[in-house]
Amino acid sequence: MKPTLSILIPTRNRARYLKYAVQSALNINSSEIEILVSENQCADDSREILNSFSDKRLKIYNQDSPLAMHENWEFLLSKATGEWIYFLGDDDAMMPHAVEHLNRVVSRYPRVEAIVSPRAYYFWGDTSVDYSGIRVSCGFAKKEVWRDSKKMLAKCINGSVSYLYLPQVYSGGFQRRTLVNRIKQAQGGIYFKSVTPDAYSALVGVLHTFRYLEIGVPLAWVGTSDPVKKALRTRIKISGGCISLIS
Repeated sequence: MKPTLSILIPTRNRARYLKYAVQSALNINSSEIEILVSENQCADDSREILNSFSDKRLKIYNQDSPLAMHENWEFLLSKATGEWIYFLGDDDAMMPHAVEHLNRVVSRYPRVEAIVSPRAYYFWGDTSVDYSGIRVSCGFAKKEVWRDSKKMLAKCINGSVSYLYLPQVYSGGFQRRTLVNRIKQAQGGIYFKSVTPDAYSALVGVLHTFRYLEIGVPLAWVGTSDPVKKALRTRIKISGGCISLIS
C-alpha cells in the first residue's frame, strides 16, 4: 500500500539539526509514512548521522554532485509515493500526532487537496540573544475553516497577509498528490520553477485550487536557526545564465 504521507527532507551541512528532524519523523507511530532524505553533498557529519538510523520507513539519497535548492526539492518530490506531500526543513520537526490528525481531517473533508496548519515555532539556541532557547508561538482553533484561494492570493499581493499562510508544502502546509500532479502537468512535468521553492509552492497552491483548508492544530514545528551561519552554508550555483541557491 502507498503511504498516506511522504515526509521529504532536503539537507546540506546541517548535521547539528538534522538528527532531530529525522528522529521527529521517526517518532510518528505509524506505518503510513515514508521519510525521504536527500543528502546534498554535505561536508559535515550528515551522512554518518543518517546512516546511524535503522528504520524501514527511512530512505536516504546521497547526491553525487551538489544540487540547487529547488533541484534538490524536485528530486525528492520525484521519489515520493505518498498521498500527501510535506517538506520538512532540516532544522524543523514533525509533531507525533501528524498522521493521526491528518487522517482525521481528510475523513471529514474527503475532497480537500491543500491543508494549512498553525505555525508552531522552535527557536534554536544559536538564533540570536533575543530568541535563544525555546519559544512557541502558534494559533489554535477548535474548528477547521475553508479559505478562498483567490481571495487569499489577493490579500497576499496587497500585503495584508503573508505567503506563509497560503497552502505551501512546507512549514505546516500539506498538498495532496492530485494537486501536485495537476501542477506538474500544467508546468511540463516540473513542480518547482523558482529558486525559492517554499514560496513558489504557496503560489501554485492557490493558483491551482479554488479553496484550501485551514486547521486548528499544528502538525509540525517550524525551526529557526542562526540566519548568519545558514547564509554562510549557502552557495551560489550559476548554470545556463541562471542563478540558483545550493542549500
